Amino acid sequence: MTDIILEECIQKTLEGFQLNKSKFEKFAPLLSQFLDTKEEREIQCLHAIKRKIVELEHPSGCLQDILSCLYDNFALSRKGFLKWRDDNDAHEQEGKGKENKLIRAFNLTLTFSSFDVRCRP
Repeated sequence: MTDIILEECIQKTLEGFQLNKSKFEKFAPLLSQFLDTKEEREIQCLHAIKRKIVELEHPSGCLQDILSCLYDNFALSRKGFLKWRDDNDAHEQEGKGKENKLIRAFNLTLTFSSFDVRCRP
């Protein structure tokens, strides 16, 4: 499901690829319902997002926009993101180092927040 949503919402522009934020936000409730705060589903969703970003050769700001939208729309929990960040699945390592650098601000926000203000696990 994540792959299909990304195909629909990431658009080619003159500068490269860009997330159509308003379109993506419309899919956030569907993803939230599907992920249902289940960490394994969140991790798989995040792996799918990372694979797409690697495939598109790391379009500027795209990953940050996707993660922020998912988190802001309650589709992604802090705990799920942190587990994905620390996941060492050998099949999912391509591009992970670069992605972690690209989302440093998002990562720091979640790492240092003492609680998830939205009361999500």
